Amino acid sequence: MAELDRECRALTRYLVGREPSDGMTGAYCRCDRVHTTVDRFDGLLLSLALTGGPTARIADAYSSRFRRGSVLRRKMVLVLALAECDPDLAESIDTPDGPGLALWASLGLAAILSFLALVTGVVLLGPVHLVCGMIPGGGGHE
Repeated sequence: MAELDRECRALTRYLVGREPSDGMTGAYCRCDRVHTTVDRFDGLLLSLALTGGPTARIADAYSSRFRRGSVLRRKMVLVLALAECDPDLAESIDTPDGPGLALWASLGLAAILSFLALVTGVVLLGPVHLVCGMIPGGGGHE
């Protein structure tokens, strides 16, 4: 239970930028049946995401292109669904960044950071992904 609580908190901070409520954390722990067996590469992606910061963005960017059905992606979808149902967090998700120039600057920065994270992920995680594909149970294929 403590591990699921930690997962929920880390993923919510990454995706929403705020701490989840106790109710959301409890719901996450009850609903965390979204994953099946975690292979080695899925475990690596999830571990990287749970550290937060740039490594979370790299794991997210890489899995969004090359591991769409990964445990990490499914857990992120669960966290976003629960956050949208939480009255405090839903407002954070649904409120736009601001009008005009602030919005465009925010979108531009997000695009640049996402691109850099994807390139970094391909360089660092791509070879690991290929090697894991050669090991039984390594998770090289979806």
